[in-house]
Order: sequence, then C-alpha cells, then structure tokens
Amino acid sequence: SLHLILHAVELKDSLQAYRWPQIVRSVRCLVEAGERGHCPKLSIAGLDLLHVLHTRMETLAAKGDCAESQHLLSCWVPILEAICEPAEKSRNGSVRQQAISLLTDTLLDRHGSRIPVDRGLCEIMNNICIPLAGERITDLLSIPYDVQNDLEETLIELELCISLLFKPFLHHLKALISVKQEFIGIWISMLGIMTQLLGEESLSQSNEHNMHGALREDGAVTRAKLFQTTKELGSEHLRNAIMVLAAMGMLVDNDSDDSTNIISDGAQEISSVTWAAIGSIGYCKPYLEEWKSSACQ
Repeated sequence: SLHLILHAVELKDSLQAYRWPQIVRSVRCLVEAGERGHCPKLSIAGLDLLHVLHTRMETLAAKGDCAESQHLLSCWVPILEAICEPAEKSRNGSVRQQAISLLTDTLLDRHGSRIPVDRGLCEIMNNICIPLAGERITDLLSIPYDVQNDLEETLIELELCISLLFKPFLHHLKALISVKQEFIGIWISMLGIMTQLLGEESLSQSNEHNMHGALREDGAVTRAKLFQTTKELGSEHLRNAIMVLAAMGMLVDNDSDDSTNIISDGAQEISSVTWAAIGSIGYCKPYLEEWKSSACQ
C-alpha cells in the first residue's frame, strides 16, 4: 500500500525507483475520494502521505549539483500542486486549513533553496503560492451576510492564507531579490492582494459601538471583528515585510533630499511601487509616513 511504501524505513531508498508523478497521482486520487465521499479524514490522511513523500525527497535536496536540482524541482512541484488542489477546492474547512498549513510548511523547507530561482522558486510563488492565497482571501471576504458561516473558522483560514503569502516570501527573500524583474512582479502581486484585503479604512471610533453592538452574547467572532482582526494581522505582516526589505537595501525614501545616498534602479522602482501602494490602501495610509521613516532611517 501507499502507506507502507512511504512510511517503511527499509523502503526509503527504493522510492527512487518509482516515478514520482505516478505516486503523487495515486495520493491525489485518495484526497479526491475523501472529497467526493464527504470524508475529510480520508482527505487529510492523503495530505499526510504527501507530507511523507515530501520528506522522502531529502536525499535529492542534500545534493547540490545542477542536474539533481532540476530533478528535485520536477519531483517537488507535483507534490506542491497536489497539496494546493484541496486547499483551493475542498468544501471542508478542516481540509483546506490542513492543506494551506502544510503547503506553507513545505515551502519553508530547505528544498526551496536547492532548486533554480528563476525557473523554480519564482514560478512556484507566481503559479501556486500567491494565486492560492489571493483566491482564498477573496472568497473568504466575499461571503454574503445572509449565509450561515462559522466566522471563527473563516478567521483561522484567513490567518493561514496571510501566512502562506508572507512566510515563504520572507524565507526565500535573499534568493528572490537576485532575479530583479521576477521579484518585482511577485512583490506587486502581493501588494495587490494586500490592497484588496486592507483597502478600506479601519473601524473609526464613531463606528466602534456598532461593532460592540454586533457582538454575540456567547463571545463568538462577529463579522465586524473578523474583518478588523484580519486587517490588523495583514497590516502587521505587510509592515514586517517592508522593514525586512528596507534592511536589505531594497526600499528607500523617494522623497528624501539626501543626495549622498546612491540609489540603485531596482531599489528606486521597488520603492516607488511600494509607497504608492501603501498610500492607496485605506487601512495603511495613516501609517505611511511612520513606516517610511522607520524603514528608511
């Protein structure tokens, strides 16, 4: 069985004889069977097998030559895509949360540092990580008011999506900035998602009583609290990313009159895009000068 093949220590090295895409397809069938049969435990078990399959790639990740890095990429991407599918399409919140969390942890593994940056890591960010986070955030924020939904579960999934967007980005940032144009495209896409998430201003003091009035007696999360908490978390992650970029010399104050600073074209372009985006985000606009001062001091 797949469980035996993937877990048996004595069969660890023999996995190299198998065609990885075939193994991944078999596990994907297991996850899909759980979805069709309304059995989330089966889908989560399939995700666990994908995680085991990912760890079995350690021998490939340990080798640093070009041929092995290409082989690692060709084996790794199908696993990431298989994890991404239930994260995007599953009707069960627990399955989606498990898949998003697993995808984030998988992208933080050292495998990502062993694959080509431009044709590997950047494509994974652009084709898997960012689209999934953006689509799920859009779907979760557009739930109609008259739909009965567990807002606490929604909040958890939103937090996981924000982590998926920023954690792999920051973890692999040093590699990503080595390919300037691809990096700028990734950063612009992330800013676009954050503009959608944080576009409206924060709840004003005049509206605060409305939020408290909407609190349920059992203390559960309300829609107003959901949006406010999500915006606070998203803003915190965005600010952290800006500070890291500034520390690496990728962000500068375009309005500064200091002529002694030599600004590269890449930093100039990234800075212009970043500060313009922050200035257009209703929730973050009040913090623009503070963030710019902290980042560029």
